[in-house]
Amino acid sequence: MEFLPYDRVDPEQVRRLNLLGLGYYLGPERVARMRRLDPRFGGDFALYAVEDGQVLAQTGLLEVTLRTVAGEEKAGALWAVCTLPGHARRGVARALLTEAHRIFTERGYRFSFLTTSRSLVAHHLYRDLGYRDLAPMATAFAPASLKPPDDSWSLTSPGLTPEVAGTAWNIWRDAFRGRLGFVRPRAFLAAAEAGGDLEPQGIRLISRRGQPVGYAFVRSGPAQVRVLELAAPAGVYRDAVLALAGEGPLVMTGLVEGPEVGALRALGFAVLESYGRLMVCCLGGSSEPTLQVEQLLGVEQGRLWLGQLDHT
Repeated sequence: MEFLPYDRVDPEQVRRLNLLGLGYYLGPERVARMRRLDPRFGGDFALYAVEDGQVLAQTGLLEVTLRTVAGEEKAGALWAVCTLPGHARRGVARALLTEAHRIFTERGYRFSFLTTSRSLVAHHLYRDLGYRDLAPMATAFAPASLKPPDDSWSLTSPGLTPEVAGTAWNIWRDAFRGRLGFVRPRAFLAAAEAGGDLEPQGIRLISRRGQPVGYAFVRSGPAQVRVLELAAPAGVYRDAVLALAGEGPLVMTGLVEGPEVGALRALGFAVLESYGRLMVCCLGGSSEPTLQVEQLLGVEQGRLWLGQLDHT
């Protein structure tokens, strides 16, 4: 078995692997657009386990920037981990992720991150490889009735334009000020759309007196509005939620403990722990215990900011 980057494997086999393993389309045109828009993918993009010319497994490779209490540093992150169903439980994924860790260690990273669900078999594999749960995720269910904010608040569905992308980045920057976690590139919104993580019709801009102060990514259904991410500065977060509630009953997913969750509880939301987890692995024989990583990212103090587009 050998381990090869994306540019040295058959893209058609990659497309099939992702459809079989993740139900996700990853064709060459999508890969090219993701690479162009998101500098975090770097040169390798992804790593593959290959045997006798057949692509057996994949892990995406990201270089992320962490904002910690000690300053900023680079770290690794894994995404889109999958194995051909006919080659599962052969140790292929274990060998592939071990090689990914070796690459991260060579680059000088202290940590590797990923997001997953405790309900997946892969969660046990990640623990065997040294990953530990760093932050549990929660889902918040809106109460039966929420009073709308005053008439100065409005909600629009602008689609995705360069202007909207720039506005959203500015809002995220303001919401992230004083918080810790993953620093996003300026083109994160366009990059998320290119990767299939965001549907342009699901973008909402939340404005006060005509000035955008928040955004949300939603998927609306007949009985609920699933909120994948809502970002707004702390001083207006509560009213931004109320403005969004005009669309219908809100179900807010992928939350980590922090001021936003506190605001939702104060509004009467039922906040329940989900299966989702942010996990971290200390690389290269690092002596950094998970507790120290929690301190670096202010997890216990509620300073960690994690949104849907930070999930891998």
